[in-house]
Amino acid sequence: MAKKMINKGHEGQHVQLHVGDVLEIQLPENGTTGFTWQLAPNAAWQVSRTFKPGGSMPGAGGTACFALKLLHQLPATQVRLELRRPWESDEPPADHFAIHLSVV
Repeated sequence: MAKKMINKGHEGQHVQLHVGDVLEIQLPENGTTGFTWQLAPNAAWQVSRTFKPGGSMPGAGGTACFALKLLHQLPATQVRLELRRPWESDEPPADHFAIHLSVV
């Protein structure tokens, strides 16, 4: 099992993983604005989400961390996250992040 870490700078890139590998995606987030990163569910991976504060000031942003553990083989796919307010489902996302994922 290997762990691969990526961030906003990896936008649009191709990532190769093996079954059992963990992909950690780190994206800047400030939840006090109501905007949080949302990941569409997929049965091919197990997801855990954590938040690392970026400072001690009230309202300071930080980093949203998504750990995706690949559970089984799947065809090439896109992993897409959207920065949005959950209650504004009709609004376009404020930002997005996507990578292309293939299993080798």
